[in-house]
Amino acid sequence: MPLCPTYLILPVALPRARVLRTLVLLTLASLTWGCGTASQDLTSRVLSDTISVRIVPGPTPAALRVVTEQTSVPLLSGSTEAELRIRAADSTVMRYPLAFASMGAPGRTETLTTMITADIPAELAANALEMSIRATADSKERIFSVRAQVDTAALELTPSMTKQSDETYQFLLRATRRRIIPGEYFPSSEQLRIAIYNGKGASVWSSNDGMAFLTVVMPVEPALQGASHLYTLDWNGMSSQGARLPSGRYRVQLTLPVRPAPYSCFLDVVLP
Repeated sequence: MPLCPTYLILPVALPRARVLRTLVLLTLASLTWGCGTASQDLTSRVLSDTISVRIVPGPTPAALRVVTEQTSVPLLSGSTEAELRIRAADSTVMRYPLAFASMGAPGRTETLTTMITADIPAELAANALEMSIRATADSKERIFSVRAQVDTAALELTPSMTKQSDETYQFLLRATRRRIIPGEYFPSSEQLRIAIYNGKGASVWSSNDGMAFLTVVMPVEPALQGASHLYTLDWNGMSSQGARLPSGRYRVQLTLPVRPAPYSCFLDVVLP
């Protein structure tokens, strides 16, 4: 970048060292006040950061859906429009508009959860070299790199736990159908399996310890794409040895023992 011109009128009688020192100081001042303005504007328009996204099955078999959910809305706050950019293997860049679906106004800071989605071809997502998100707010462009996590399970699992009394709890697992897998089934009457691990990773309780389930083929719910089904299981707060678990943090694994492939997820809980 060329330097901004600086015109100096210096007394001839000044010592040469002083003249040179003055010239350097004035040149630096000129760069700071003049030429530095363009760099500051560029920095304010383009911010480098990373957004984590999930890639899940889309509305059609040949499409995937890119989902980014910002719970605190720090990155896309104030954005009125955004697009996903994908650089393919041949270096061409494909652009897909991102659709806001949020509680409150899209992109506003008071929005509790901002979810932004885009549907893209599955083949393109599989062979993408890189992804980025361009967001526009107040006529300023912000560009974020994307860290993608592929999650193409046929069921989307949402785990939770509620306290029913001072001594009993209930585990809940909401399953939402993303796509249909022909021929999957429960091989027994066990539909929800719970395993609890302590802070050291040791198993302290499992719902199938010592259990004998009926051998019966049962369908996997929900059966329809887009539908949801809630699986529940009660727990008395005891370990496998019959002692009450002490207060602390535990990791819970919730599993639907489905065939040909089970579905599983984790939930971190704190017992009082």
